[in-house]
Amino acid sequence: MKKWILPALCVVLNIVLFVGNYKLHESNVAMHEENVAFYEQNVATQEAFEHRYDKYETTITDYTGLEEYPLKAEQSEANKYYEKREAMYMHAVSAPTDVVFVGDSITDRFAWEECYPDLVVKRRAIVGDTTAGVLSRTDSELATKPSKIFLLIGTNDLYQLSKEKELDEEAYQTVMNNYIAILDTYQDKAPKTEIYVESVLPMREMDESKKERKDYNELIQRFNKDLVMICEDHKVTYLNLWK
Repeated sequence: MKKWILPALCVVLNIVLFVGNYKLHESNVAMHEENVAFYEQNVATQEAFEHRYDKYETTITDYTGLEEYPLKAEQSEANKYYEKREAMYMHAVSAPTDVVFVGDSITDRFAWEECYPDLVVKRRAIVGDTTAGVLSRTDSELATKPSKIFLLIGTNDLYQLSKEKELDEEAYQTVMNNYIAILDTYQDKAPKTEIYVESVLPMREMDESKKERKDYNELIQRFNKDLVMICEDHKVTYLNLWK
C-alpha cells in the first residue's frame, strides 16, 4: 500500500467531518434563531394577554339601544370589564360560526381561536360570569349562528353558594333552573346547533383564613351529577372534565 494513500484518506475524512460539522453548526444557528423568535413571540403574546382588559374603553351607554340591556347590576358595578365585554359582544358583527365557546373566566382567558385556525371560532365568555349572566346574553351567543356551542358555566354560582354556612337549596335550584333555561333557549332558537355541556372543574381547597366552607368540591360534584340528568333530558352531549 502506497504511503500517500493513508494521509489522503485522513484528509478526505477531515474534509467530510468539517463539512458535516459546519452544516450542523448552521442548522443549530438557524434553530437558535427560530427559538429566539418563538420566545419573543411568546413574550409579546403574554404582554398582550396581560393588557387585554385595558383595550375596551367603551362603556355600554355608548351603544344606542343597549342602555336598558338586562345587565346584572352587581356584575356591572363590581366588574367594568364585564360591562365592556358584554357591550362588545352585543355590538359585534354577526357571521356564521363553526364553534362558539360560552362561559366565564376559564373560557374567556383562553385563546380558542389560536388553537383551531381552520375553524371559525368565537368566544362569548366573560370573567366572573354566572348562569344568570349567560342566560341574559343568549341573543349575542346565538347571533353568530354557530354549528356547535361549548358551554362551561356554574363555577361562580357555586362559589357564592359555598360561602354560606348551610347550602341555600332554593338558591341552588335557581342556578339549575337558569341552566335549564339556557339549554331550552339554545334548542328553541337554534335547533340545528350541537350543544356540548362541560362539567364544572374542581377547585383547590379554600383558604382557612377566609372561614369558608370546605365542601366546595362536593357541591361541584353534586352540580355535575345534576348536569348529567339535565343533558339526558335535553339530549345534548355532556363532557366530563372532572377526571
